[in-house]
Amino acid sequence: MTDQPEPKFIIEKILPTKRVHLLAGISSAGKSRFALPALIMWNACLPVLGLKSYPVPWCVVCGDRPLDDIQDTLESMEFPLEQVPVIPAFGKYAKTFLQVMEKIEDGGYKFIFWEGFDMLVKNPNNPNEVKELLSNVSAYCEEGITVLGTVGIAKLKPSEIYPNPRQLVSGSTIWERATSSNLIILATNPGDIEDGGRILHACLKNSSSFSVEGRFNDRGILTFDDYSNRVMASKKTPNRFKI
Repeated sequence: MTDQPEPKFIIEKILPTKRVHLLAGISSAGKSRFALPALIMWNACLPVLGLKSYPVPWCVVCGDRPLDDIQDTLESMEFPLEQVPVIPAFGKYAKTFLQVMEKIEDGGYKFIFWEGFDMLVKNPNNPNEVKELLSNVSAYCEEGITVLGTVGIAKLKPSEIYPNPRQLVSGSTIWERATSSNLIILATNPGDIEDGGRILHACLKNSSSFSVEGRFNDRGILTFDDYSNRVMASKKTPNRFKI
């Protein structure tokens, strides 16, 4: 009996294996409320955004908030805590980068959703610091892991317009230059905090990029339309940002 070949994707089209990917958005954008439920579906071999899932051993690195907070998030969405393996790395559980990597290796994890990924550098605007981090993480990826890290997005002045959503990743341009897929979550109506409408820009390096609309359901889960229902982003994106 031959071994099964390693999958080339975590999620078809959008997350190639053995790469560093980014999930960007402001703190209230819904990054965790999208990613955690989506990864629970992915782990059950269910499609995400209508795209095929390829589950592997996975975990969440909680690097930007207390462990209790991510547990509260999961419970508020009515997910059992045991469905999500968590490596706490903040507050009293704070760990260095190498200590986290040791935990990942010990657990045999192949896909890591790393919350607070941009907090691994002292200055996310420093290209040398960012390059060193991404080079180090990419070296681990070349040995067989895949990382999806959460990062912030740039603050825009009213007169600023970026020609491409990848440029919204906050900090040095090295963040988007040295990573593979960049997923950007934006509010469709940023002037209204009660409006839960969102748009996901999937900026891909080796496939056609696309955008899909999303919304929060009654459990606080952020869901997006399937890839087959992708939209023209220029029609849906806030006026301060056109692509």
